[in-house]
Amino acid sequence: MTEFVPTPRKDPERRKGGRPRKDSTEKKCHFIKVGFDELNFKKLKKRSRRMKASLSSIVYDLAINGKINEPLSQEMMDCFRKLAGMANNLNQLAHEAHIAGYEDVAAADRLLSEKIDEVLNKLSELR
Repeated sequence: MTEFVPTPRKDPERRKGGRPRKDSTEKKCHFIKVGFDELNFKKLKKRSRRMKASLSSIVYDLAINGKINEPLSQEMMDCFRKLAGMANNLNQLAHEAHIAGYEDVAAADRLLSEKIDEVLNKLSELR
């Protein structure tokens, strides 16, 4: 009985699978150890959980950029969505006012303006 030995492929046009290598200028090759007191470490961990990001990426962003761009909360996203819908309604009212006259849409305009003010106040409280 003879042993089966696979022959290596020498196809230069065959593409390698996987992620392409990073350029040597893009690689992170210098590492720094950073220490935190208990209070600041808890703040950092809380921010890490809120952003769903690693501690090292947060520290890196702070060191390089001086700030962290946190994602918007669900409440703020809801407020922006409501404002977008109200802006669409306002455009429709303006179009209607040009056609039928302002007196016909004045009440709806006042009501929509009050709702927009409420949403803007809620947004300012969330900030």
